Amino acid sequence: SSRVGARTSARVAGGCYLQRAREAIHWEDLRRLGQHMLAARETGELAPIEYRVRVGSEIRHHRTEGEVHRDPVSDSVKMVGFVQDVTALRQIEEERLRAEQERDSLFASTGDLLSVAGLDGRFKQLNPAWTRTLGWTLEEMLSRRGRDFVHPDDYAATVEAGDRLRRGES
Repeated sequence: SSRVGARTSARVAGGCYLQRAREAIHWEDLRRLGQHMLAARETGELAPIEYRVRVGSEIRHHRTEGEVHRDPVSDSVKMVGFVQDVTALRQIEEERLRAEQERDSLFASTGDLLSVAGLDGRFKQLNPAWTRTLGWTLEEMLSRRGRDFVHPDDYAATVEAGDRLRRGES
């Protein structure tokens, strides 16, 4: 009798916990998360998933991942895993994307010749001013080393500047 009561209490407590969890999950993510968990139950694979939750008055981003364990006799399923608050990581990623967009906008809109080159001297990225100014196609310039475009009078100084960069000097 006490055993039955303990199970009932656990189910009630678990039911309250699940209800609180459902209420905390952002309404736009609730259905997707539910479908994800149902799929995990069916396939036995619990892939990582991110979703939003309300913590007090704040919206946080959580990432859940884990494993599915199925009892071969009863066919009951247990999911074991962890939840990680990834809000700070998401904010850093969003800031990085904003900074990249700003850099790309500046890179594309300036009339100055801007480039990104590897330590081997090959161009990785060139802005449109290169093709407008030099008349070469982007493909032609990316297939050559930057030194190939340096005037002979500036070649020695350019080689020295490249060597300083490779040594970590400015």
